[in-house]
This record gives sequence, structure tokens and C-alpha cells, in this order.
Amino acid sequence: MRTLKNYLPGTGMLKALSVLLAVLLLLFGAAGEVWATEVETAVEDETEQELTPVEAYIFEYLAPWQNTTIVNEFFLSSGKILQLHIIEPLTDQGDEWYAELSKSLARLLDEFELDHERLFIDFIDAEGARIDAFDIDLNARESLHAWFESADEGATGEATDLNQTITLPEAEITLTRFELLEDQGNDMVKIYANFKNLSNEVHAFLTLLTYDAEQDQLLTKVFLGEDEREFMEVEPGEMIEDIVLGFFVDDLTLPLTITFKQTSDDKSESVDIDLTVRE
Repeated sequence: MRTLKNYLPGTGMLKALSVLLAVLLLLFGAAGEVWATEVETAVEDETEQELTPVEAYIFEYLAPWQNTTIVNEFFLSSGKILQLHIIEPLTDQGDEWYAELSKSLARLLDEFELDHERLFIDFIDAEGARIDAFDIDLNARESLHAWFESADEGATGEATDLNQTITLPEAEITLTRFELLEDQGNDMVKIYANFKNLSNEVHAFLTLLTYDAEQDQLLTKVFLGEDEREFMEVEPGEMIEDIVLGFFVDDLTLPLTITFKQTSDDKSESVDIDLTVRE
């Protein structure tokens, strides 16, 4: 398993990413920008395994990148979500790699026949750090670029205790507290979580779990952490505290439902957070 570390993309990589953004924006007529974040996995050593029907469909288009692409599905009340984590090459052929991948992604999206509501495409560097992402509304054919930048936390309020625990076969997550923030008129919630690794292998939070939150619809994630604890590896039976999960919030009067799902199977658990209870 590759170790997850901080990564600062160079200008060459950003130029290559801008080419991909132009292709997707041209294809879907996208408008606007969303600050968001979502990374959920590291690359496992490649092993031969049977593909799911969704993976088989995706790799009809992305066959050259099969060993460096991870496919996840989420089943939420707002609809089915498809997520692709695509890992960049270790070589210095970045521009050529993105150009070829852009063509294949454009064809996949143009001919897309699956019944998912949204498609998230996350680009990951060779060490597991997020570089860029796209959030595509497959019904409206709209693509919103997701910039991974930290939000201004100048409006931080007092923390409210939660102490809610979710237990899955391979992980225990305890939500300890939350804070309500504001950035450029947008409300956000910052949730602190303790993660205990119940599996038999070393895992980081985001190699073992995916997570999402919703109110009336799926909420956009935003990076609010400072030390990227969600990427730190945890030994079996050990725990890491104060992992930060952030979301833009549509309505502070509505409960927020956060769902955790194991990456190894479809097992998931959800918990509701009442944002109106504050200390």
C-alpha cells in the first residue's frame, strides 16, 4: 500500500489539469465553482479480481488506466453516486497522460448509460494526495470544478459535543463534536471524529472508509483539516483522534445525516446530527 502524504502540484500539473477542465466544461457547458474535497482511498497492490458490472462498464472506456483507477458506488436517498479515483503516473509524462485520459473520459461521459445521479472524479497523485476533482450532475449534464483549498475559518464558533459512535465490522467512528463556520456567506459544519481500526490490517481512515453527508440532498465536502489525519495509517486495534470532516450546509435548521461505508464491501451505518443544538 502506498503511503499517503502531503502534495503540492507544480505548474506543469496544473496546466495539464486545466486542459482536462476545459474538455469537461466544453462537453457539459458547466458554470460556477465549488470548493469541495473528498478523497477516500490509497492504491492497493494490483491483484487479479473479478470486476463488478459497473467496473466492467467503466473500464470499457478506461482500460489503459484500470490498474490505477478505483471505482466506488454510494446509495443515498438523493440517488446513486458513482466515484472514480484516478491515480496519476509515476513518470514525467503528465501532459500526454492527461490528454489521452481526457479523451477517454469525454467519451465515457458522452455515452454514459448507467443510472447514477452524480459522478465524482477525483485525481490522486502517486503518493495518494488529492490533486483535483470534478462533480458532475449526470441528469443536468453539468460539471462543477471542485477546488481543494482550505476555507477561511475566521467565523469559527464554539464547539458542540456529540459523542455519537458508529460501529462497523472493520471500524469504529466516534463523532465527538462539531463547529459551525461561515466562508463568503456559505455555512459549513466542521465535525471532529475519532477513528479506531477494527480490521486486521494497517489502514488510514480514508483507505478503510468512505463518508458522505446529506440534508435534502448530498452535501459538498470541504477541506477544513490542518494535519490531514484522515491519511495517517493506524495499526489494528489502535485509534487516531480528531479527524476533521467538513461540509457546506444547505440549511442550519435541518438535521444532517452522515453515512460511513467500508471500502471493502457495502456495509454502512448512518447517524443524524442536530445542528440546532449548540453550546
